[in-house]
Formats: sequence, C-alpha cells, structure tokens
Amino acid sequence: MKNILFKLLFLVSFIFFSKVNSQELALLTDKTKDSSSINTRTPKSNQKVFYYPNGSIKEVRETANNKLNGSWKFFYANGQLKKEGNFLNDKTHGLWKIYYSNGALLFIEHYKNGKESGIWKAFHPDGKINIEGEFIKGKRQGQWKVYNELGALERIVTFENDIEKSELVLDHKSTDLNFFSVNQSIGNY
Repeated sequence: MKNILFKLLFLVSFIFFSKVNSQELALLTDKTKDSSSINTRTPKSNQKVFYYPNGSIKEVRETANNKLNGSWKFFYANGQLKKEGNFLNDKTHGLWKIYYSNGALLFIEHYKNGKESGIWKAFHPDGKINIEGEFIKGKRQGQWKVYNELGALERIVTFENDIEKSELVLDHKSTDLNFFSVNQSIGNY
C-alpha cells in the first residue's frame, strides 16, 4: 500500500513539474571560454524562455551569478522580435534594438553600464530616419536632428548635459531658416 502511494505521489509530482516546465524552460549551460588559457570556465549561465498564453515565445534571457548577463530578447505576441540587446551585471550594455510590431526597426540605442552612451536613432515605420543624436553618460549632448516622413531635415536641437540650449527650425515652405532658442525666437534669416 505504501509502495503504491509512493508511486502515485511520484507520478503526480512528475506531471506537475512537467507542466511547470512547459510554461518556463530553463536551459543550464556550462560554457568554456575560447582563450589561450586551458580549462578556463565562465560562471554557469542560465537561459530562460517565457511564453505567451498562445504558446509563442515572449522573452528569452540569460543570467549568470543571479544577475542579468548576456543576451535578452523580447517578442510581440505575434512572434515578431520587439527588443534585443545585452545585459552586463544587471545593467543594459552595448547595442540595443527596438522594433515595430511589423519587424521594422524603431530605435537603435547604445548603453554602457546601464546608461545611454553613444549614437541614438529613431526611425519612421518605413525605415527612414526620424531622429538622431548622441548620449554621453546618459545625457543628450550636441546636435540632435529631426527628420520628417519624407526624409527632409526639419529641426536641429542642441543639448548640453541633457538641457536643450537651442533649436534650429528649417521652414521648407518659405526656404527661410527660423532660429529659436529655448526661451524666445532669435529671428528669421
């Protein structure tokens, strides 16, 4: 009798854990570095895959030492890639891309230690550039250019330590350049 109860308990436990694993798949890998030193090993990596109720993949992420480390991908419910990038010690790091639900590129961002750092670009749904500028240590710096849907440059906004210092508006209808500062119009030329 005890033997039958033990087998039944084992079977129920097995079915329960099988169902849980179908919702969240954890693949443990033990990677070996490709370097000149022999038998150098990286910490164990844990890749997790999460699913939408419809069965399509929602998220794939890697961790090491209980921190987000490695690639991370997030998907729309239709299976199309939404975001992709990397983490290093729980912080966004390196190139990140964000996509429209149709697969067209929406943003390109660069990160260093969790802060935006480097070229940043936004795109119109047809793939033409919308906005481009640069981040330094998480702050907008220098000239940021804004383009219309046809690809024509509309505005140039200058930032210093994430503070807007000036804005140059290009009026394509009258071919005048309208200069604006943050607080007041400077004039037409």
